[in-house]
Amino acid sequence: MGNSTSKAVRRLPKTQSKQVPKATESLDRLKNPSTSHDEPHTKPNAAMKDGQDPDFMNNLSKIDPVKIEKAQTNFRPSDKMINILRGRKVESEVDNAAMAYNRLSPQSLLVYLEERKNGGDVGQLNRSFNVNDSDAEIIEKYTAAPTTGTPFTVKVDENSGEIQRVIVSL
Repeated sequence: MGNSTSKAVRRLPKTQSKQVPKATESLDRLKNPSTSHDEPHTKPNAAMKDGQDPDFMNNLSKIDPVKIEKAQTNFRPSDKMINILRGRKVESEVDNAAMAYNRLSPQSLLVYLEERKNGGDVGQLNRSFNVNDSDAEIIEKYTAAPTTGTPFTVKVDENSGEIQRVIVSL
């Protein structure tokens, strides 16, 4: 099955079967499209005859619009598909109600803490994130938004081996 000795050897042809087009030829075709597309469009004979018919417009106005009757569909309450559709509806309602009161995803919690750190109306912020005020105080007490301190560099004195923290001014 996977033994290579039982398979026929594949060989490439010795000569080139057709000439490979050069890239400049394709660029020339893009720059100068062929004139075969510029020829005037010829209409079929049937269209020409319809255009010469003096009663064609009168005949078109006599045609009534097409009426499509609805196909009769019978739904049974015990249908399996109806149960599937009901299940999907319940799932979508559960998914839509996923943003419950006092529940925050980690990303939402990070955004909430950043907004709270920046200042502003805390009550409005709590309402926008659906967080209870007392729970917001507990969140703030035990968690904090990550902050970046003032940038600094470490300077080491080679003679004495002393390490200094130097604040970089921006």
